[in-house]
Amino acid sequence: PFQNASPSARSVALHFYSRLFRADTQADRDPWAAGVVPDLAQSVETQDGQTWTVTLRPDAWFHRVEPVDGRAVTADDVVASVERLQAVDSPVLARLRHWTRVEAVDDRTVQFTLAAPSADFLDEIADPTLLVIAPREAIAGEVDLGVTPVGSGPWMLESRRAGALRLLANPDLTGGRRPATDLLELTYLDASLALERFRTGRVHVAGVRADEVLPLRAEQHEVHWRGQVPPLMSFLYFSPEPGVPWR
Repeated sequence: PFQNASPSARSVALHFYSRLFRADTQADRDPWAAGVVPDLAQSVETQDGQTWTVTLRPDAWFHRVEPVDGRAVTADDVVASVERLQAVDSPVLARLRHWTRVEAVDDRTVQFTLAAPSADFLDEIADPTLLVIAPREAIAGEVDLGVTPVGSGPWMLESRRAGALRLLANPDLTGGRRPATDLLELTYLDASLALERFRTGRVHVAGVRADEVLPLRAEQHEVHWRGQVPPLMSFLYFSPEPGVPWR
């Protein structure tokens, strides 16, 4: 989860990992209007917008797998995760340079110091393309997270095969955070095959192209629709040379 900035890859990783805060998304709510709510955090305090103190919830545990065996998530895990994101090979390093210091005050308290006051710090740490929390043992290399994802999120990897992942609900989540179903299968298909399997009931969620919406609506009246704005990354390049436009 630390070496891939792809929104598609991150959407898979978020099944396994938690953040300090997350977007308060609901099925009947515009996701672009959602605020942020605690995930691993219990509370956050700041006096000046530059120093932020985050207290972790006491019932946050990693998955019951090696090498963590369900131990509590601690401030040291948060610090290790931030330091991994700020490593020289991190694809999001430039976005975190203003996080000048992150330190563990005690087992459940993390303090972030920014280069300047920030009004949107909570949105930053809730951003699914930025900070997810992994155990410090994994970051130290005791397990390959690309093969065995170990987090504290709602799902645990049971098995994988070509083009598919089989996930089990994390039984240790509390406070209404546990998934509504015990089993989830993620299948990766090309667009035409995904639509064909959706039509025959072999998959239950599928994305469709704009030109497929009206025929499918006419064909299957019971389908529930949800619009989605696709991920977009935009770049502006400026030349340091004098006399060049967009300098």
